[in-house]
Amino acid sequence: MGGMIQLFRKWALQIPLFWIALSAMAGILAADLHWSWLWIPVAIAGLFFQKKLASMLLVVGMLIASTGFMLIHSARVDKIHQFPLLEAIQSNRSIGVSGTGWICSDTNRRTGQSVRVILELKTLSVRGSEIAVPNRDRVVALIDHPASADLHYGEEVRFSGRIANIDSAKSPGAFDPAVYFYRSANAVAELNINGGDRCMVTGENFGSAMMRQAIRSRQWMEKALAHGVRESHLEMNGVILAMALGAREKSPDDVEDFFRLSGTMHIFAVSGLHVGVVAGMFWFLLKWLGLSRRSAVIIIIPAVLFYALLTGLRPSSFRAAVMLSVFLAGFALRRKPSPINGIGLAALILLSFNTQQVFLPGFQLSFAVVLALSLAATFFSDKIYEPFQIDEFIPKRRVALWRSRTDKLVRGLTVGAGVSVASWLGSVILMNSHFSGIAPVGLLANIVMVPIASAIVVIAGVSILFFALHLGVVSVGLNYINLYLASFLAFLAQTFAEFPGAHIHTGQGAPVIEEELISLDVMGLRGGGAILATSKSRTWMLDTGGNLTFRQQVLPLLRDRGINHLDCLILSHGDSGHIGAAPYVLNHLTPDLVIESPLPNRARIYPEINSIIEKRKINRVNIVAGQKLRWSDDVYWEPLYPGQKDPPTGVADDRCLVMRLRAGRWKILFTFDAGMLVERDLLVDGQNLQSDIWIRGQHSTTRSGTSEFLDRVAPNVIVSTHDRFPPHEKLSEEWIRNVHDSGIKLITLDQAGTVSLQLTKDRVVIKSFITGETITLP
Repeated sequence: MGGMIQLFRKWALQIPLFWIALSAMAGILAADLHWSWLWIPVAIAGLFFQKKLASMLLVVGMLIASTGFMLIHSARVDKIHQFPLLEAIQSNRSIGVSGTGWICSDTNRRTGQSVRVILELKTLSVRGSEIAVPNRDRVVALIDHPASADLHYGEEVRFSGRIANIDSAKSPGAFDPAVYFYRSANAVAELNINGGDRCMVTGENFGSAMMRQAIRSRQWMEKALAHGVRESHLEMNGVILAMALGAREKSPDDVEDFFRLSGTMHIFAVSGLHVGVVAGMFWFLLKWLGLSRRSAVIIIIPAVLFYALLTGLRPSSFRAAVMLSVFLAGFALRRKPSPINGIGLAALILLSFNTQQVFLPGFQLSFAVVLALSLAATFFSDKIYEPFQIDEFIPKRRVALWRSRTDKLVRGLTVGAGVSVASWLGSVILMNSHFSGIAPVGLLANIVMVPIASAIVVIAGVSILFFALHLGVVSVGLNYINLYLASFLAFLAQTFAEFPGAHIHTGQGAPVIEEELISLDVMGLRGGGAILATSKSRTWMLDTGGNLTFRQQVLPLLRDRGINHLDCLILSHGDSGHIGAAPYVLNHLTPDLVIESPLPNRARIYPEINSIIEKRKINRVNIVAGQKLRWSDDVYWEPLYPGQKDPPTGVADDRCLVMRLRAGRWKILFTFDAGMLVERDLLVDGQNLQSDIWIRGQHSTTRSGTSEFLDRVAPNVIVSTHDRFPPHEKLSEEWIRNVHDSGIKLITLDQAGTVSLQLTKDRVVIKSFITGETITLP
C-alpha cells in the first residue's frame, strides 16, 4: 500500500498545474456553496502529512489556488447580487426603466427584427430617478425593435423598456436560461425593449477593438463562403458557416438535431476539432514556407486565438484555442509539453477570466474529454490495432507492398477509433448527468464523419484565401465542393441518428406512487400544445407540440423521464403548433399506434407524417364519438367529437378531436383548440360534459369557452394556454374574470410551465413546474 502511495505521489508531482487547477475549481465550488470553512482542516492535514519539500510546495500551491479563487469567486458573486433592482424583480415584477449601456456580445443571432444581446449598463433610471450602477452590471437584452438591425458589438445604446427576471426552465430537464446567463454572462435580469420603446445608438467603439475587427472579418468570410452559391443552396451553406465560423444561427434546426442525436454535435459547432484543423493548416503552410518550428508556433498561437474571436468568442472555441496555445507554447519554449499539465494551466487561465465557467457543462466536457484523450487515446488505439498489426519479427522486405500500404491505412483508422472511444468515455458521464442522454452510435459516427468535417473546414479556409486573392471562380468551385461534402455529412448524421438505439434518454423518470392510476404532463408555448400520459406500463402522447414547444418542453421532459418509446401517439388536428414535431416523434420514439380523427387533415407537414407512418409500418386508427380507448381496468379515454355524421368544417381547429379521460371517479376533458362551433355541436348533442378538470387551448379565429359551455363542464380546475403572441392565444380579461367569479381555479401554461397531474383513486395532485404551486382535489 505504501508503495502505491509513493508511486501516486511521484506521478502527482509531475503534473502540479493539474492539481493546482483542481484545487482552484474546488475553491470556487466551496465559495459557491458557502463551504469556505472546509479548507482550514484540509490545509492543516495536507501540510502535516507532507515530509518532502516538493510535496509540501505542491500542497501550498494548491492551498493558495483554492483560497485565491474562492475569494475571487465570492467577490464576483457578491457584485452580481448587488444588482440595484434584484430584490424588486425577484418578486416576479417587471419594472419600467430607461438608461444607457453598451453591447458587449455579438449581435449575429437575429430573428426578424429581434436580437438577444448582453448589455453592460452605464446609467439606469426608474421613473426619472437615476440609480447607481457601479459594478458594471450586465443584463440580457431582448430587443424587438426596428432599430435592432443596426445594432452591433461595441455600440452604446440609449433605451427604455422593462426589466424583469430572466425566464427559468419551463419543464423538467429543460435548458434554464436564468442559470445559463447567470453563469456565463454574470447577468440576473432581462431587459425587454419593444417597438414602442426607445432604442437608439448614441456612441460606438466601446469594448475590444480586436473583437470589432474579428466580427467584421467574419462577416467578410461569410460573404466569401456564400460567393456564387445559389439561393436554393443557402440552407446547406448555413451548415458550412456553422462548422467553419460558428454561425449556427444560419443552419437548419433539423440538421442540427441529426448531429446531436448521432453524438457528433462537436463537429457541427466550432470546438477543439475545428481549432485543431485551423492550427494544422497554418502549420503545414508555415513549414512549407520554410519557417522553423518555434517561429511557426509563435505565429500559430495568435492565429488560433483570433479564430476564436472570429467565432464570436464562443466558449467552446475560446477554451480550445487557449488549451492548444498552452500546449504549443511548450514547443516555442523548447520543452516537451505535458498534456495534463497543459490542461491545468489552460483551466487556470480560463477561470481567471470568469470563475463561473466551472459550473457550465461545456467547460466540464472540454476538460473531461481532453483529459480522457491524454490518458487513454493511445491505449485504445494500440488495443484496437493489435489484431491487424504486422508481426514485428517479420522483416520489412518480406512484407508485401499492398500489406504495407494497407497497414498504414489501418493504423490511421485505429488511431481515429481510439480517439473516438476515449472521447466518448470521457464525456458519457457528464452527458448523462447534464442532458439525461447518451449516444452510443457516436463511437462509430465520429470515426466516419470527423475526416469529412475536417476536409470541409480546410476547403472553407482555402476558398476564403482564393476569394481574398480575387480569384472568385476558384472560390465558387470550392464552395460547391463543400456544399456536396456538407450534404453528404448531413446525410451521414441523419443515417447514424436513425440507427436503433442511436441516442438513449437516460433520465430516472417521475416518482410513481403505488396507487397511481395515470399521470399527465401538460405543455404548451405560443399556440403549441402537447400532453404526455404515463403509468407504470404505458406511455402515450397526445400531440407532439410544434418545434418550439417540443424543443423547450417536450424533448427535455422525455430525456428527464428516460422515455425512448411510445405505445401510442394521438394527433388531435392539423395544427402545426400541435403536430409540427410529429416526424421527429415518429422517427425516434417509434410509437406502436397512431390515433387520429377521420376528418381531413390539411397541415403542410401531414404528407410527411403519412410517409413516415407508411415507411415504418405503424398501425393507425381513426376514432369518433361513442368509442372507447382502454388504458387499464379503471382508466379509459372516450372521444366526444367528431361524431359519425359531423361534417368537416372550415379551419383546422374546427376539425379537432375532443376527448375525455375517465380514471376511477375522475373525469378530465380535453378540447385542444376547439372553438365555438365545436362547443355548440357538443351542447346540441346533449352530452354530459361535466368534468373535474378541463384542459384547453385557444381557437385561431373564434372565441371558445363560452359561458354556456363552461357551465355545462363545471370544472374545479382549468389548465389553459395563454400567451401574448400570437394575439389569439391571449385569454381575454373578461373570460379570466368570469372563470374566477365561477370559483374555478385557472392555471395558465405561460406562468406555470409544464403542469403535472397525478391521479389516484382518492385524489388528484396538480403541480406547476415554474411556480411550484400544488393543488389537491380530494
